[in-house]
Amino acid sequence: MTSKAYEEFEEKLKSNGYRKYPGALINEDYYWCKGFNHQIDDCGDRCPAYQVIFSVWDYRNRTDLRVPDFDKVGVAARVLMSNDGRIDLEFTKDKFDINDIETKAHSFFEWVKVNFI
Repeated sequence: MTSKAYEEFEEKLKSNGYRKYPGALINEDYYWCKGFNHQIDDCGDRCPAYQVIFSVWDYRNRTDLRVPDFDKVGVAARVLMSNDGRIDLEFTKDKFDINDIETKAHSFFEWVKVNFI
C-alpha cells in the first residue's frame, strides 16, 4: 500500500471507531482494533465477544530498507475470538473495505458460535 493510500485508510479507521495500539499481536509494528457484541463477564467487566484488528507493517520511516513506494505499508485484517481458546480469521489483500470486513467478521462470529461454542 502506498503512503498516501494508507493515510486515507487510517482516517477511515479513525472515523469508524478503531483505536490505534502500539506494539504487536503477532509481529506487526502496530495495530488498529475495535470490539463488537460487548457483554458483561463474570467479574462485571464489559468485554467484546470478538474484535476486528488491522495489523500494520509500516516501512515509511525505515532508512535501512529500500522499499518501493507502492509497498511502504502492509496491512492485514484479522478477526479475534476468545472463548476456551482463541479462534482467528485473517484477511490479506491490497485494499480493505472496513464495512465489508466487519460484515464478514460478524458472519464468522455467528459461524463459530454454532460450530465451536
